[in-house]
Amino acid sequence: MNRAPGYPEIDNNEDEDFKPLSADAARRIEKNSPRVSPLRLLGWQVCSTVVLAMLAWLFARDMAAVWSVVYGAVAVMLPAVLFIKGMTQLRDAGGKDAGFALVIFMACEFGKITLAALMLFLAPKFLGAGLNWIGLLVSVIVTLKIYWVALWAQLRSYNRTIVEKS
Repeated sequence: MNRAPGYPEIDNNEDEDFKPLSADAARRIEKNSPRVSPLRLLGWQVCSTVVLAMLAWLFARDMAAVWSVVYGAVAVMLPAVLFIKGMTQLRDAGGKDAGFALVIFMACEFGKITLAALMLFLAPKFLGAGLNWIGLLVSVIVTLKIYWVALWAQLRSYNRTIVEKS
Protein backbone atom coordinates (compact mmCIF):
# COMPACT_ATOMS: atom_id res chain seq x y z
CA MET A 1 0.00 0.00 0.00
CA ASN A 2 1.38 3.40 -0.98
CA ARG A 3 1.51 5.95 1.79
CA ALA A 4 2.41 9.61 1.59
CA PRO A 5 5.83 10.16 3.18
CA GLY A 6 5.46 11.52 6.67
CA TYR A 7 1.69 11.03 6.62
CA PRO A 8 0.94 7.32 7.13
CA GLU A 9 -2.78 7.97 7.60
CA ILE A 10 -3.20 9.25 4.03
CA ASP A 11 -3.89 6.49 1.57
CA ASN A 12 -2.92 7.45 -1.98
CA ASN A 13 -5.14 4.69 -3.40
CA GLU A 14 -8.29 6.52 -2.28
CA ASP A 15 -7.97 8.83 -5.28
CA GLU A 16 -8.77 5.94 -7.61
CA ASP A 17 -12.28 5.65 -6.13
CA PHE A 18 -13.00 9.37 -6.23
CA LYS A 19 -15.43 10.51 -8.91
CA PRO A 20 -16.18 14.23 -9.19
CA LEU A 21 -19.81 15.28 -9.40
CA SER A 22 -21.19 16.40 -12.71
CA ALA A 23 -22.79 19.85 -12.86
CA ASP A 24 -26.20 18.20 -13.17
CA ALA A 25 -25.62 15.99 -10.12
CA ALA A 26 -24.45 18.99 -8.09
CA ARG A 27 -27.59 20.95 -9.08
CA ARG A 28 -29.82 18.01 -8.06
CA ILE A 29 -28.12 17.74 -4.67
CA GLU A 30 -28.44 21.50 -4.11
CA LYS A 31 -32.10 21.46 -5.17
CA ASN A 32 -32.94 18.61 -2.79
CA SER A 33 -30.93 19.95 0.17
CA PRO A 34 -32.94 21.36 3.05
CA ARG A 35 -32.64 25.08 3.70
CA VAL A 36 -33.71 27.00 6.73
CA SER A 37 -35.23 30.29 5.66
CA PRO A 38 -33.80 33.24 7.62
CA LEU A 39 -37.29 34.71 7.94
CA ARG A 40 -38.67 31.43 9.27
CA LEU A 41 -35.83 31.35 11.78
CA LEU A 42 -36.67 34.88 12.91
CA GLY A 43 -40.32 33.81 13.22
CA TRP A 44 -39.27 30.96 15.51
CA GLN A 45 -37.20 33.40 17.56
CA VAL A 46 -40.09 35.86 17.88
CA CYS A 47 -42.41 33.03 18.98
CA SER A 48 -39.90 31.87 21.59
CA THR A 49 -39.59 35.45 22.84
CA VAL A 50 -43.37 35.76 23.23
CA VAL A 51 -43.50 32.46 25.15
CA LEU A 52 -40.58 33.50 27.39
CA ALA A 53 -42.13 36.91 28.03
CA MET A 54 -45.42 35.26 29.06
CA LEU A 55 -43.54 32.86 31.34
CA ALA A 56 -41.62 35.78 32.87
CA TRP A 57 -44.90 37.56 33.57
CA LEU A 58 -46.47 34.37 34.93
CA PHE A 59 -43.64 33.64 37.35
CA ALA A 60 -42.32 37.10 38.25
CA ARG A 61 -45.44 39.27 37.82
CA ASP A 62 -43.01 42.05 37.04
CA MET A 63 -42.86 44.06 33.81
CA ALA A 64 -39.13 44.63 34.34
CA ALA A 65 -38.59 40.87 33.97
CA VAL A 66 -40.68 40.86 30.79
CA TRP A 67 -38.70 43.76 29.32
CA SER A 68 -35.44 42.02 30.26
CA VAL A 69 -36.56 38.92 28.36
CA VAL A 70 -37.56 40.99 25.34
CA TYR A 71 -34.32 42.98 25.40
CA GLY A 72 -32.26 39.77 25.58
CA ALA A 73 -34.03 38.38 22.53
CA VAL A 74 -33.65 41.64 20.61
CA ALA A 75 -29.93 41.63 21.46
CA VAL A 76 -29.72 38.38 19.47
CA MET A 77 -32.28 39.07 16.74
CA LEU A 78 -31.33 42.62 15.69
CA PRO A 79 -27.70 41.72 14.89
CA ALA A 80 -28.95 38.59 13.11
CA VAL A 81 -31.29 40.68 10.95
CA LEU A 82 -28.41 42.96 9.98
CA PHE A 83 -26.26 39.90 9.22
CA ILE A 84 -29.02 38.44 7.03
CA LYS A 85 -29.30 41.76 5.21
CA GLY A 86 -25.56 41.78 4.52
CA MET A 87 -25.54 38.19 3.31
CA THR A 88 -28.60 38.78 1.11
CA GLN A 89 -26.92 41.75 -0.53
CA LEU A 90 -23.81 39.64 -1.09
CA ARG A 91 -25.89 36.88 -2.69
CA ASP A 92 -27.80 39.37 -4.85
CA ALA A 93 -24.53 40.92 -6.04
CA GLY A 94 -23.78 37.55 -7.61
CA GLY A 95 -20.04 37.98 -7.28
CA LYS A 96 -17.90 35.01 -8.19
CA ASP A 97 -14.89 36.08 -6.12
CA ALA A 98 -14.69 33.73 -3.13
CA GLY A 99 -12.11 35.89 -1.36
CA PHE A 100 -14.38 38.94 -1.48
CA ALA A 101 -17.33 36.86 -0.26
CA LEU A 102 -15.25 35.57 2.65
CA VAL A 103 -14.20 39.09 3.66
CA ILE A 104 -17.82 40.30 3.53
CA PHE A 105 -18.97 37.27 5.54
CA MET A 106 -16.30 37.86 8.19
CA ALA A 107 -17.14 41.58 8.38
CA CYS A 108 -20.86 40.82 8.77
CA GLU A 109 -20.15 38.16 11.41
CA PHE A 110 -17.82 40.51 13.31
CA GLY A 111 -20.47 43.24 13.17
CA LYS A 112 -23.12 40.83 14.42
CA ILE A 113 -21.04 39.68 17.38
CA THR A 114 -19.92 43.22 18.22
CA LEU A 115 -23.47 44.63 18.12
CA ALA A 116 -24.81 41.76 20.26
CA ALA A 117 -22.04 42.24 22.85
CA LEU A 118 -22.57 46.01 22.85
CA MET A 119 -26.32 45.61 23.37
CA LEU A 120 -25.73 43.24 26.29
CA PHE A 121 -23.13 45.59 27.75
CA LEU A 122 -25.61 48.49 27.52
CA ALA A 123 -28.52 46.51 29.00
CA PRO A 124 -28.18 48.09 32.47
CA LYS A 125 -28.28 51.58 30.92
CA PHE A 126 -31.42 50.85 28.86
CA LEU A 127 -33.31 48.75 31.41
CA GLY A 128 -32.13 50.56 34.53
CA ALA A 129 -32.44 49.20 38.04
CA GLY A 130 -35.26 46.87 37.01
CA LEU A 131 -32.93 44.74 34.91
CA ASN A 132 -33.58 41.05 35.52
CA TRP A 133 -30.31 39.34 34.62
CA ILE A 134 -31.76 35.84 34.79
CA GLY A 135 -34.54 36.71 32.37
CA LEU A 136 -32.12 38.47 30.05
CA LEU A 137 -29.61 35.61 29.96
CA VAL A 138 -32.25 32.89 29.63
CA SER A 139 -33.75 34.84 26.74
CA VAL A 140 -30.36 35.19 25.02
CA ILE A 141 -29.63 31.48 25.41
CA VAL A 142 -33.05 30.32 24.23
CA THR A 143 -33.04 32.72 21.28
CA LEU A 144 -29.60 31.46 20.23
CA LYS A 145 -30.65 27.82 20.60
CA ILE A 146 -33.67 28.34 18.36
CA TYR A 147 -31.25 28.00 15.44
CA TRP A 148 -30.95 24.30 16.32
CA VAL A 149 -34.70 23.85 16.83
CA ALA A 150 -35.42 25.41 13.43
CA LEU A 151 -32.77 23.24 11.77
CA TRP A 152 -34.19 20.12 13.44
CA ALA A 153 -37.73 21.00 12.31
CA GLN A 154 -36.53 21.69 8.77
CA LEU A 155 -34.62 18.40 8.58
CA ARG A 156 -37.58 16.52 9.99
CA SER A 157 -39.80 18.06 7.32
CA TYR A 158 -37.20 17.23 4.66
CA ASN A 159 -36.93 13.61 5.81
CA ARG A 160 -40.72 13.26 5.72
CA THR A 161 -40.74 14.57 2.15
CA ILE A 162 -38.12 12.04 1.10
CA VAL A 163 -40.08 9.17 2.67
CA GLU A 164 -43.27 10.29 0.88
CA LYS A 165 -41.47 10.48 -2.49
CA SER A 166 -40.12 6.94 -2.22
